[in-house]
Amino acid sequence: MSDPDRDVHQDAPLTPTPRWVKVFAWGGGLALLLALAALLSGRPHGPGRHFTPSSTSSTP
Repeated sequence: MSDPDRDVHQDAPLTPTPRWVKVFAWGGGLALLLALAALLSGRPHGPGRHFTPSSTSSTP
């Protein structure tokens, strides 16, 4: 005899996650980890760190 309280859709297979969702999730997770590593490293960041002190002065 079958169980009357059981939902017939309970055993229905779930649809798989689309590939583009997985790719965006992995990319976002990787970007988050890289940003966290950059912040925790304590090194200066930003466009100013790529210039030498003499190249940032405006006097010739």
